[in-house]
Parts: sequence; structure tokens; C-alpha cells
Amino acid sequence: VWGARSPANEASAATMNKAGMVEEGRIREHIQKAGQWRDSIVHAILDREWAGKQEVAGK
Repeated sequence: VWGARSPANEASAATMNKAGMVEEGRIREHIQKAGQWRDSIVHAILDREWAGKQEVAGK
């Protein structure tokens, strides 16, 4: 699973990190907003990483 966020959106960064997602990198000029191109930060988690988190949590 992957997700992208604005570099300025620290709340999204915290949520993705709490879910176990890893910051993978930056997509430059990914989104156009208000007539300007904006970067996106990409976070991801692999299936085996998610499964490992569920085992540790006892789920």
C-alpha cells in the first residue's frame, strides 16, 4: 500500500508513520494546485511488513 502527501502536511506524515509506512521518496512537481506544480512525499508499507505488525499487536 502506498500514499502520497504534501511535504507541508505533517499530520498525514504522522498518520502514515503510525501505520508503519516508510517514507520512500519525493515525486517532484507531481500535483498542480492553484496554478503551481507541487511535490508529493510518498510513503509505503509492504504486505509482509503489515502482517508482521499485526502479529506483534496480537491481531
